[in-house]
Amino acid sequence: MEKCSLKNKTILLLMPNFNELQYAISEQLQKMGAKVLWFQTQRSPSDFRFKKNLIECLACKIIKPFFYTRQTNHILNNIRGEYIDYVLAIYNYSPQYRLIKRLKEKNPQLKTYIYFWDAFSTWDFRYQMAYFDYKFSFDREDCKRYADKGLRYLPLFWIDKDSINKELKYDLVHIGSAHPKYIDRIPLVLELVKQARKAGLIYFVRFASWFPIRKYSIKTRLMCFFFKNYKEYVCTLRSIDNEYPEIIMDGKLPLECVNEIEAQSRCVIDVNLDRSGVALRVIKALATGKKVITNNPHIVNEEFYRPENVKVINKNDISVDYDWIKLPFVPVDVSYLRLDNWLKYIFSN
Repeated sequence: MEKCSLKNKTILLLMPNFNELQYAISEQLQKMGAKVLWFQTQRSPSDFRFKKNLIECLACKIIKPFFYTRQTNHILNNIRGEYIDYVLAIYNYSPQYRLIKRLKEKNPQLKTYIYFWDAFSTWDFRYQMAYFDYKFSFDREDCKRYADKGLRYLPLFWIDKDSINKELKYDLVHIGSAHPKYIDRIPLVLELVKQARKAGLIYFVRFASWFPIRKYSIKTRLMCFFFKNYKEYVCTLRSIDNEYPEIIMDGKLPLECVNEIEAQSRCVIDVNLDRSGVALRVIKALATGKKVITNNPHIVNEEFYRPENVKVINKNDISVDYDWIKLPFVPVDVSYLRLDNWLKYIFSN
């Protein structure tokens, strides 16, 4: 890895507001000597590759031009007078290309980097590769498919503060979203919960619903009236709530609470949907000495994979030997994915 100096360089950081990771990344870049200008980016609904109904398709077509123009103008208006050395987009790039074009006119030596934090099978960000000098993705299969476009594989990172040890309280933990597009992950987790109950294990499993399900708000009623899929979604969550009243939440847990609970667990459950990339929760778990149960078969190709630490399941074989959870964790080196090293690797290109 070539040494990369970011001292006295200005980096335009474009990424969503997700679990405060933008602050951790900004802070690390500042420790490396850079000045960081962070702007929140968003995903256009038109890039979502799941099936849309007619109303959703029309709405996406109308909104898309305004969506990109507004973001681009906001950033340009707020970086006037700044000399940008690097652009780093993480997750996706939502402004128009004219933003990069304008920055390159001001600084022909500008270098641009993007890290795709989702699979192209979920969000169709493929067209954004053409905007950037250096391209990385967490999805190994996308990197194989688009190697000729210069897309390189790089797993996600973990943060030093994640490694704080806590007294173990739970055997199994899963805290995730019950978004309508990802509801298919719930049955697999529930099957693991049933097994954990029989084995007498202590578990903490929570799903944050997209709508309040214990009482119908006006928003919920309207969505159920206009969209049949959302009515089915609410009915499904209510059915789960009747059997497992503690699992479905109307809203998210605070981030500090999530971190605390995961730090108190022996094993983290990860449910992957149509992606080969290894989730952030998995990298974090292994970096902090937690075992992982996952349905992502691609994890066996990773340097940090050890069968002593990772149990791979699938919908046809969800059985787990729960004595395995309490066996000692086998130390594995993931220091190369610690955030400081992860960023050094990106900017060494």
